Amino acid sequence: YQRRVRGVFTLAGMQTRVILLVFLVQLVVNVFAAVQPQEPHYKNGEHNDKFHYVDRVARNILDNEIFLFTKAKDDDSIRAKEIFKKLGVPIRYIDLDLEADGEQLEEALESLLGYRTIPSIFAKGKPFVPNIYQLESEYESGQLEVRLRAWNFIK
Repeated sequence: YQRRVRGVFTLAGMQTRVILLVFLVQLVVNVFAAVQPQEPHYKNGEHNDKFHYVDRVARNILDNEIFLFTKAKDDDSIRAKEIFKKLGVPIRYIDLDLEADGEQLEEALESLLGYRTIPSIFAKGKPFVPNIYQLESEYESGQLEVRLRAWNFIK
């Protein structure tokens, strides 16, 4: 009687091990498949560049201490650049109206922010002021210089 119980137990143990092994193999296969790079799915074989433009906008914002999206012939953009120049603060910027893909960059900027405003001013990867009027107001009151000194943009 003990041998039979032992045999049943051993058979059940072996089935459990086989089921567990199959489960582990399936798990490894599924994890490996999830890690493998997938081919992009394009509609009608066309590549959607929206991600490229969003990535380019985000990289400019994150990779530069102060970054502006401006237009060369826009009065507000010109005033924003002049304010930073008067304060001696080095800035980086893209004049969207001079870029071949400026409209796509502006759309990508809008998709990131949820609104469209030129100039768009960023400091340390975050929106700095919402518009030129706020920038001018802070400049005239001296608050802008205080903020820039606190962030070590002015020494």
